[in-house]
Amino acid sequence: MNYRELFNEGKKKAIDKEESAVLILLLYFSKMESAQLYASMNEEVNEEIKTKFEEALDLYVNRNVPIQHITGYQTFFGYDFFVNKDVLIPRSETEQLVENILTIYDEYFFNDVKVVDIGCGSGCIGITLALEEKKMDVTLTDISHTAIEVAKKNAKSLNANVKFLEGDMLEPIKNMKFDILVSNPPYIPNGEDVDSLVKDNEPRVALFGGEDGLKFYRIILSQAPKYVKGRSLIAFEHAYDKGDEMTKLAKKYFPQAEVRLIKDLNNKDRITIIINKVLYDGEVVIFPTDTVYGLGTKVNDIIGQERIMALKKRIPTKRFAVLCANLDQIKELAFVDEKQEKIINAFMPGALTVILRAKTKDKNYAINETIAVRIPNHELTRKLLLETGPLATTSVNITNEKPLNDYQEIKKLFYGKVDYIYNDPSKQNYTNVASTIVDLTNQIEMIREGDIKLKDILQLLE
Repeated sequence: MNYRELFNEGKKKAIDKEESAVLILLLYFSKMESAQLYASMNEEVNEEIKTKFEEALDLYVNRNVPIQHITGYQTFFGYDFFVNKDVLIPRSETEQLVENILTIYDEYFFNDVKVVDIGCGSGCIGITLALEEKKMDVTLTDISHTAIEVAKKNAKSLNANVKFLEGDMLEPIKNMKFDILVSNPPYIPNGEDVDSLVKDNEPRVALFGGEDGLKFYRIILSQAPKYVKGRSLIAFEHAYDKGDEMTKLAKKYFPQAEVRLIKDLNNKDRITIIINKVLYDGEVVIFPTDTVYGLGTKVNDIIGQERIMALKKRIPTKRFAVLCANLDQIKELAFVDEKQEKIINAFMPGALTVILRAKTKDKNYAINETIAVRIPNHELTRKLLLETGPLATTSVNITNEKPLNDYQEIKKLFYGKVDYIYNDPSKQNYTNVASTIVDLTNQIEMIREGDIKLKDILQLLE
């Protein structure tokens, strides 16, 4: 018997099953790639290969054993993951979940991030993310000890640098904060009929999600604000008919977030992604500007400002300059007359800081209150400021120590001490030259002269 005859015979036996399963088994036992097998279709089949193939086909066709449990693995995102009865078999829809997370990471983050995969099963999501994006520090959790052992085996075989925690839902990550939270929890309603191939071979704890299939999404989303940072990403796979309900749940717990509902390859609602673009109170960020790396926090965040001063080893009395994305943000914080607007438009974005009369929350100002504002000439920083709002900022340099302008050096010093450290992918060379500071509240007064000179400003107004 040649390979063609064996393949055709296998298809007849598996007439009510997936034809691709027959091919997978033949490839597996012949130890050939697809092209090699097709080129060998007229060659005689080794008797041992024939026997193993037929025995495996019998397990699949007559004993309802999944192909993946026969071969011992499932290919996911190009990686071979070991699977058994203790974990769900990875599906193509979940590959789309990973693909969308990686795409939105590139769009939204420009820094190292901490990721948690809740209910990891085989580990296919978290491990793949760690392998595909080296800036992701990934932790995987599961309530099942046997599932964790399978995931650990996959991490070892694929050489993935990830961490594991065992426990129910969010319990293992108490007192931890993440930039990205991803989960593909059990989502089949308890009373729904399930194909016997799935029901008889995959762990029940990984399949059923309460009366309506949304039990675990409610648990995660109701608690997630305690476990994700202000600027964060939350991503779920879910049942195709739960898109509207998932969107409502997301908006209930994250009303300010951007919620994306993404369809699978069959045009069914399958993935919900929540993008949070704010800073929480007390959070501190390090980010590049056009002059130096800066330490920033929300404009009126006293706790965040105290944290920054402690990091810089300064007494917390120094006033902060405020970085804004554009003139509109400046006008939200300060009164800007025609002359001042002309100066801002001429020299910003750029290394010019102007002191203006500040607005209070009701948009009136106390006579002596002022604010120092600047628009940095740095595209990524302005993107960050558009998302978070203006940031009270000072340089990352520490008092009486050498200036810091190297990302790796900054990361080594501040990692774990601040909430975000953003890199500059352009590898811009920072000069550590402070910006020019001009007081515009009364007469034009030069406070500190940098690259922009007083004569340049005065000449503009002539």
